[in-house]
Amino acid sequence: MLTSEKGLMHRSKRPIEVEAVFGQLKVTINFQGSPLRKMDKVNLEFGLMSIGHNLRKLTQKSLRKSSIFNLLRTQRPIRFTNL
Repeated sequence: MLTSEKGLMHRSKRPIEVEAVFGQLKVTINFQGSPLRKMDKVNLEFGLMSIGHNLRKLTQKSLRKSSIFNLLRTQRPIRFTNL
């Protein structure tokens, strides 16, 4: 039962809803559906898209940790007062 103590423990460990990932794939790469018809081809295409999505996330995460990104983020904007 999902409302039991054991069920609540399992529900708390569930990952975040996957619908967000599908939404991000639709927006970032304009994915509207697979033109392929056989399940093995569709699985391959989705696997490649998943790899690309994860690499994009990994790249963004590593950029956030890099010293160049932190340096650029902490710089004050240039103000032109004599214009």
